[in-house]
Amino acid sequence: MKKCLLLIVVSLSFYSINAQDSFSDDFESYNAGDYIGQVSSQWTTWSGNTGNNEDARVVDGLAASGTKSVSFVGVSGGGPQDVVLPFGGKRTTGSFQFSMNMYIQTGNGAYFNFQGEETIGSQWTMNARLNPNGELAIDDASSIRLSGIYPQDEWFNIAFDINLTSNLWQVLINGECIGSFDNPNNSVASLDLFPIDETHIFFVDDVEYQYSPMAENISFAVDVAVTSAVDGTYGITGSEKQLAAFISNEGSETISSVDLGVTVNNMQIQESYDNLSILPGGSELIDIDASVILERGANTINLQILKVNGMDADENLCNNIQNIVLEGFTPADKKKILVEEGTGTWCQWCPRGDVFMNLLTERYPDH
Repeated sequence: MKKCLLLIVVSLSFYSINAQDSFSDDFESYNAGDYIGQVSSQWTTWSGNTGNNEDARVVDGLAASGTKSVSFVGVSGGGPQDVVLPFGGKRTTGSFQFSMNMYIQTGNGAYFNFQGEETIGSQWTMNARLNPNGELAIDDASSIRLSGIYPQDEWFNIAFDINLTSNLWQVLINGECIGSFDNPNNSVASLDLFPIDETHIFFVDDVEYQYSPMAENISFAVDVAVTSAVDGTYGITGSEKQLAAFISNEGSETISSVDLGVTVNNMQIQESYDNLSILPGGSELIDIDASVILERGANTINLQILKVNGMDADENLCNNIQNIVLEGFTPADKKKILVEEGTGTWCQWCPRGDVFMNLLTERYPDH
């Protein structure tokens, strides 16, 4: 009986150890000019064809560590690079950590996503858009779950700390958590790096992930998340943007009051919202008694939960802060924009072109 028990314990320990998985690549072992999918057995491409323009090359002289990194240069219409890193299978429980260093110059952008199925293209679980104005937007393939600001013209680290067992996704920039959310598509299977258009020029270094089948089941009693509800992130210089936000209850207790701090271009205000009744899983749109007169370029807005139900903090600080960027543009003097659009009703998305054309006409009647 003792021998049988020992055999079971050893077998379970062996299974647990082998179920763990990790990967790291700093690209120092490659030669400059190498296609990573052709040299490495871990990297591949969306189509599976490597060693061509869908693959990515190693460059020398610009790196977060060592001297080498991988460059991505987009073209109009997207691609041609479309590089994939499988995560060793579809992960639906346990803990998964992913991080990489990125370099993006001002005026350029980047994009990557997580696939949720081993079959590429069957499930997007997360899209990360690093916009040319320095704003980061994370969505769950249907709606934006958090936004923030990333450093430009320098190397920075972006990381995901995901508890798949509890469906808690946390996003970190340079080690600081900028937001968390639960994901309706709670699985990861691979990374996809893809420049969306010609403005997407970026470098990647020190890519790594770690997976463990074990993870603590985490739940919060008092947990509030704040997300921006500003109507549009672009506008003409001098125009006014009214601020608003969604307060979401991510915990198990009803939310009755919230104190919110708002910083607009370094000007701070504080507002209190009492007599709320936000049930678990619910959210409420709140109007903020502040607006932004857009200056040219980036206008930074910071929203921060200060108190919840009379307490100084809730149990999950990671989703209490959101940074957004509103972009102001100055129209060319004595010029107007002519836009011609063709659309139809043959697909469910096509009529939205006409909707947005009408919106632009209403919003900018003089331009």
